[in-house]
Amino acid sequence: MPRLTPSLLALLLLPGCEFWQTPPPDPSLDGLLSCDEDQPLDGMVSGDALQVDAQGPIGLRIWTRFTDPDAAGILRTDGESADNIAEWWDPRAEAAVLTTSLERGQGALVDLFAVSGVTVGGSLVMECPAAEVCWNLSDDNGDGLIDCADPLCARNEDCVLQQENLETVTLSCSADFVQIEPPVLGAIDDQRTLYTTRPMGESQPVESFWGGAEIALRLPPATATSVRVRLGGAGLVCSGSEGIAAVLCDSVTEVGDGDVVELPLTSLTWLEPLGASWESIEIHTDCAGSVQ
Repeated sequence: MPRLTPSLLALLLLPGCEFWQTPPPDPSLDGLLSCDEDQPLDGMVSGDALQVDAQGPIGLRIWTRFTDPDAAGILRTDGESADNIAEWWDPRAEAAVLTTSLERGQGALVDLFAVSGVTVGGSLVMECPAAEVCWNLSDDNGDGLIDCADPLCARNEDCVLQQENLETVTLSCSADFVQIEPPVLGAIDDQRTLYTTRPMGESQPVESFWGGAEIALRLPPATATSVRVRLGGAGLVCSGSEGIAAVLCDSVTEVGDGDVVELPLTSLTWLEPLGASWESIEIHTDCAGSVQ
Protein backbone atom coordinates (compact mmCIF):
# COMPACT_ATOMS: atom_id res chain seq x y z
CA MET A 1 0.00 0.00 0.00
CA PRO A 2 1.50 3.43 -0.91
CA ARG A 3 2.42 5.89 1.81
CA LEU A 4 -0.24 8.53 2.55
CA THR A 5 1.82 11.51 1.45
CA PRO A 6 0.63 15.13 1.92
CA SER A 7 -0.15 15.38 -1.79
CA LEU A 8 -2.22 12.19 -1.72
CA LEU A 9 -4.00 13.38 1.42
CA ALA A 10 -4.86 16.67 -0.29
CA LEU A 11 -6.27 14.72 -3.22
CA LEU A 12 -8.52 12.71 -0.90
CA LEU A 13 -9.83 15.93 0.63
CA LEU A 14 -10.96 17.35 -2.70
CA PRO A 15 -14.76 17.74 -3.14
CA GLY A 16 -16.25 14.37 -3.87
CA CYS A 17 -13.28 12.48 -2.36
CA GLU A 18 -14.23 12.60 1.34
CA PHE A 19 -15.50 8.99 1.20
CA TRP A 20 -13.57 8.06 4.30
CA GLN A 21 -14.88 10.93 6.46
CA THR A 22 -17.87 10.68 8.79
CA PRO A 23 -20.57 13.11 7.62
CA PRO A 24 -21.46 15.84 10.14
CA PRO A 25 -24.59 15.19 12.19
CA ASP A 26 -27.87 16.70 11.01
CA PRO A 27 -28.66 19.52 13.51
CA SER A 28 -32.39 18.98 13.00
CA LEU A 29 -32.05 15.46 14.43
CA ASP A 30 -30.19 16.33 17.64
CA GLY A 31 -33.34 16.93 19.71
CA LEU A 32 -32.36 20.57 20.27
CA LEU A 33 -34.14 23.65 18.97
CA SER A 34 -31.44 25.96 17.61
CA CYS A 35 -31.41 29.52 16.28
CA ASP A 36 -32.33 29.87 12.59
CA GLU A 37 -33.36 26.21 12.47
CA ASP A 38 -36.49 24.58 11.07
CA GLN A 39 -36.90 21.69 13.52
CA PRO A 40 -39.17 18.86 12.23
CA LEU A 41 -41.48 17.24 14.76
CA ASP A 42 -41.89 13.91 12.93
CA GLY A 43 -42.59 11.10 15.37
CA MET A 44 -43.01 13.40 18.39
CA VAL A 45 -46.11 12.96 20.55
CA SER A 46 -47.92 14.84 23.27
CA GLY A 47 -45.70 15.18 26.33
CA ASP A 48 -42.44 15.35 24.39
CA ALA A 49 -40.21 18.39 24.78
CA LEU A 50 -37.45 20.10 22.80
CA GLN A 51 -34.60 21.80 24.63
CA VAL A 52 -33.78 25.28 23.34
CA ASP A 53 -30.13 25.41 22.29
CA ALA A 54 -29.59 29.01 23.42
CA GLN A 55 -29.06 30.82 26.69
CA GLY A 56 -29.67 34.42 27.66
CA PRO A 57 -29.37 37.24 27.22
CA ILE A 58 -31.20 36.58 23.97
CA GLY A 59 -34.66 36.92 22.46
CA LEU A 60 -36.64 33.90 21.23
CA ARG A 61 -39.27 33.94 18.49
CA ILE A 62 -40.55 30.44 17.71
CA TRP A 63 -43.07 29.92 14.90
CA THR A 64 -45.27 26.85 15.55
CA ARG A 65 -46.31 24.99 12.39
CA PHE A 66 -48.22 21.96 13.66
CA THR A 67 -49.89 19.56 11.23
CA ASP A 68 -52.48 18.74 13.91
CA PRO A 69 -54.74 21.81 14.34
CA ASP A 70 -55.35 20.83 17.97
CA ALA A 71 -51.63 20.61 18.84
CA ALA A 72 -50.08 23.31 21.00
CA GLY A 73 -46.76 24.39 22.45
CA ILE A 74 -45.69 25.94 25.75
CA LEU A 75 -42.37 27.77 26.09
CA ARG A 76 -41.02 26.98 29.55
CA THR A 77 -38.11 29.00 30.94
CA ASP A 78 -36.00 28.21 33.99
CA GLY A 79 -34.27 30.34 36.60
CA GLU A 80 -35.53 32.84 39.16
CA SER A 81 -37.90 34.51 36.67
CA ALA A 82 -39.26 31.28 35.21
CA ASP A 83 -42.33 31.46 32.98
CA ASN A 84 -44.68 29.14 31.12
CA ILE A 85 -45.59 31.05 27.97
CA ALA A 86 -48.38 29.94 25.65
CA GLU A 87 -48.69 30.61 21.92
CA TRP A 88 -50.25 33.81 20.66
CA TRP A 89 -51.40 34.74 17.19
CA ASP A 90 -49.27 37.26 15.28
CA PRO A 91 -51.70 39.09 12.95
CA ARG A 92 -48.95 40.43 10.72
CA ALA A 93 -47.21 37.11 10.11
CA GLU A 94 -50.56 35.24 10.21
CA ALA A 95 -48.94 32.53 12.31
CA ALA A 96 -48.86 31.27 15.88
CA VAL A 97 -45.70 32.13 17.78
CA LEU A 98 -43.96 31.67 21.14
CA THR A 99 -41.90 34.66 22.28
CA THR A 100 -39.77 35.64 25.25
CA SER A 101 -36.47 37.22 26.26
CA LEU A 102 -34.07 35.10 28.29
CA GLU A 103 -31.93 36.62 31.00
CA ARG A 104 -28.22 35.85 31.28
CA GLY A 105 -27.68 32.14 31.99
CA GLN A 106 -31.39 31.34 31.63
CA GLY A 107 -32.47 28.42 29.44
CA ALA A 108 -35.77 27.23 27.98
CA LEU A 109 -37.57 24.29 26.42
CA VAL A 110 -40.77 23.80 24.42
CA ASP A 111 -43.37 21.34 25.74
CA LEU A 112 -45.57 19.78 23.04
CA PHE A 113 -49.22 18.83 23.50
CA ALA A 114 -51.74 17.05 21.27
CA VAL A 115 -55.19 15.54 21.71
CA SER A 116 -55.20 11.94 23.06
CA GLY A 117 -51.44 11.64 22.74
CA VAL A 118 -51.49 11.59 18.94
CA THR A 119 -48.40 12.44 16.92
CA VAL A 120 -47.75 16.18 16.86
CA GLY A 121 -46.11 16.57 13.43
CA GLY A 122 -45.09 19.74 11.65
CA SER A 123 -42.12 21.85 12.70
CA LEU A 124 -40.84 24.66 14.92
CA VAL A 125 -38.83 27.52 13.43
CA MET A 126 -36.78 29.57 15.89
CA GLU A 127 -35.28 33.02 15.43
CA CYS A 128 -33.01 34.63 18.02
CA PRO A 129 -33.25 38.44 17.92
CA ALA A 130 -31.62 40.66 20.51
CA ALA A 131 -33.22 40.44 23.96
CA GLU A 132 -35.56 43.06 25.43
CA VAL A 133 -35.07 43.74 29.14
CA CYS A 134 -38.65 43.81 30.35
CA TRP A 135 -38.55 46.30 33.23
CA ASN A 136 -36.05 49.09 32.52
CA LEU A 137 -38.22 51.55 30.54
CA SER A 138 -35.84 51.28 27.56
CA ASP A 139 -36.03 49.91 24.03
CA ASP A 140 -33.09 47.51 24.39
CA ASN A 141 -33.26 45.82 20.98
CA GLY A 142 -34.09 48.89 18.92
CA ASP A 143 -37.40 47.70 17.47
CA GLY A 144 -39.35 50.74 18.68
CA LEU A 145 -41.24 48.80 21.38
CA ILE A 146 -40.52 49.26 25.08
CA ASP A 147 -40.65 46.63 27.83
CA CYS A 148 -44.07 44.95 27.95
CA ALA A 149 -45.07 46.52 24.63
CA ASP A 150 -42.45 44.31 22.96
CA PRO A 151 -43.78 40.83 22.09
CA LEU A 152 -40.48 39.42 23.43
CA CYS A 153 -41.68 40.49 26.90
CA ALA A 154 -45.46 40.76 26.70
CA ARG A 155 -46.18 37.13 27.64
CA ASN A 156 -43.73 37.05 30.55
CA GLU A 157 -45.22 36.66 34.01
CA ASP A 158 -44.20 40.16 35.14
CA CYS A 159 -46.07 41.66 32.20
CA VAL A 160 -49.16 39.46 32.40
CA LEU A 161 -49.83 38.97 36.11
CA GLN A 162 -48.69 42.29 37.60
CA GLN A 163 -50.30 44.77 35.26
CA GLU A 164 -51.90 48.06 36.05
CA ASN A 165 -55.64 48.26 35.50
CA LEU A 166 -56.73 49.18 31.98
CA GLU A 167 -57.50 52.90 31.77
CA THR A 168 -61.12 53.67 30.92
CA VAL A 169 -62.88 56.88 29.87
CA THR A 170 -66.56 57.76 30.37
CA LEU A 171 -67.88 59.59 27.31
CA SER A 172 -69.57 62.95 27.86
CA CYS A 173 -71.47 65.15 25.43
CA SER A 174 -69.41 67.94 23.87
CA ALA A 175 -69.79 70.66 21.24
CA ASP A 176 -66.53 69.70 19.51
CA PHE A 177 -63.55 67.38 19.84
CA VAL A 178 -62.19 67.16 23.40
CA GLN A 179 -58.58 66.20 24.11
CA ILE A 180 -58.15 63.03 26.20
CA GLU A 181 -54.82 62.42 27.90
CA PRO A 182 -53.39 59.18 26.43
CA PRO A 183 -52.21 56.55 28.89
CA VAL A 184 -48.42 56.21 29.08
CA LEU A 185 -46.76 52.83 28.97
CA GLY A 186 -45.11 51.94 32.27
CA ALA A 187 -42.58 49.22 32.92
CA ILE A 188 -45.52 46.95 33.75
CA ASP A 189 -48.75 47.93 32.03
CA ASP A 190 -51.85 46.30 30.57
CA GLN A 191 -50.51 44.29 27.65
CA ARG A 192 -52.50 41.08 27.67
CA THR A 193 -55.66 42.06 25.81
CA LEU A 194 -56.57 39.64 23.02
CA TYR A 195 -58.79 40.85 20.21
CA THR A 196 -60.76 38.39 18.12
CA THR A 197 -63.52 38.76 15.53
CA ARG A 198 -64.60 35.12 15.79
CA PRO A 199 -65.57 32.90 18.72
CA MET A 200 -62.58 31.36 20.44
CA GLY A 201 -62.03 27.76 19.38
CA GLU A 202 -63.54 28.06 15.93
CA SER A 203 -60.53 29.75 14.34
CA GLN A 204 -57.43 31.72 15.19
CA PRO A 205 -58.06 35.30 16.29
CA VAL A 206 -57.83 37.77 13.44
CA GLU A 207 -56.21 40.44 15.64
CA SER A 208 -54.97 38.94 18.84
CA PHE A 209 -52.05 40.94 20.18
CA TRP A 210 -51.24 44.62 20.21
CA GLY A 211 -48.63 45.85 22.63
CA GLY A 212 -49.22 49.47 23.64
CA ALA A 213 -50.85 51.41 26.46
CA GLU A 214 -54.48 51.01 25.43
CA ILE A 215 -57.60 52.82 26.57
CA ALA A 216 -61.22 51.64 26.82
CA LEU A 217 -64.24 53.84 26.13
CA ARG A 218 -67.45 53.26 28.04
CA LEU A 219 -70.88 53.52 26.41
CA PRO A 220 -71.90 57.10 25.52
CA PRO A 221 -74.91 58.82 27.13
CA ALA A 222 -78.32 57.63 25.94
CA THR A 223 -78.86 61.01 24.24
CA ALA A 224 -75.77 60.66 22.06
CA THR A 225 -76.36 60.74 18.31
CA SER A 226 -72.75 60.16 17.23
CA VAL A 227 -69.30 59.53 18.66
CA ARG A 228 -66.16 60.27 16.70
CA VAL A 229 -62.54 59.82 17.73
CA ARG A 230 -59.47 61.44 16.16
CA LEU A 231 -56.23 59.56 16.85
CA GLY A 232 -52.63 60.67 16.82
CA GLY A 233 -50.56 57.69 15.75
CA ALA A 234 -51.27 54.28 14.24
CA GLY A 235 -53.17 51.48 15.94
CA LEU A 236 -56.34 49.48 16.21
CA VAL A 237 -59.93 50.41 17.07
CA CYS A 238 -62.09 47.51 18.29
CA SER A 239 -65.80 47.90 19.02
CA GLY A 240 -67.49 44.98 20.74
CA SER A 241 -67.76 43.34 24.15
CA GLU A 242 -65.61 41.70 26.79
CA GLY A 243 -65.30 37.92 26.57
CA ILE A 244 -63.80 35.44 29.02
CA ALA A 245 -60.52 34.97 27.15
CA ALA A 246 -60.58 37.86 24.69
CA VAL A 247 -62.26 41.05 23.63
CA LEU A 248 -64.87 40.07 21.03
CA CYS A 249 -64.77 42.68 18.27
CA ASP A 250 -67.87 43.32 16.20
CA SER A 251 -65.65 45.52 14.04
CA VAL A 252 -61.89 46.02 13.83
CA THR A 253 -60.37 49.08 12.17
CA GLU A 254 -56.68 49.77 11.68
CA VAL A 255 -56.02 53.51 11.78
CA GLY A 256 -53.18 55.85 10.87
CA ASP A 257 -52.03 59.15 12.30
CA GLY A 258 -54.81 61.77 12.14
CA ASP A 259 -57.60 59.35 11.16
CA VAL A 260 -61.13 60.06 12.40
CA VAL A 261 -63.31 57.03 13.17
CA GLU A 262 -67.03 57.03 13.97
CA LEU A 263 -67.88 54.63 16.77
CA PRO A 264 -71.06 52.61 17.31
CA LEU A 265 -73.35 53.88 20.07
CA THR A 266 -74.19 50.49 21.58
CA SER A 267 -70.76 48.84 21.87
CA LEU A 268 -67.72 49.28 24.07
CA THR A 269 -64.60 50.45 22.25
CA TRP A 270 -60.91 49.73 22.78
CA LEU A 271 -58.18 51.99 21.36
CA GLU A 272 -54.93 50.03 21.08
CA PRO A 273 -51.83 51.88 19.81
CA LEU A 274 -49.31 50.13 17.65
CA GLY A 275 -46.46 51.76 19.54
CA ALA A 276 -45.96 52.29 23.26
CA SER A 277 -48.72 54.92 23.49
CA TRP A 278 -51.06 57.09 21.43
CA GLU A 279 -49.59 60.52 20.70
CA SER A 280 -53.03 62.11 21.10
CA ILE A 281 -56.71 61.17 21.46
CA GLU A 282 -59.62 63.53 20.73
CA ILE A 283 -63.28 62.55 21.14
CA HIS A 284 -66.46 64.30 20.02
CA THR A 285 -69.69 62.96 21.53
CA ASP A 286 -72.62 64.77 19.90
CA CYS A 287 -75.83 64.63 21.88
CA ALA A 288 -78.62 65.85 19.58
CA GLY A 289 -76.99 69.25 19.30
CA SER A 290 -76.90 69.87 23.07
CA VAL A 291 -74.00 69.83 25.47
CA GLN A 292 -74.63 68.15 28.82
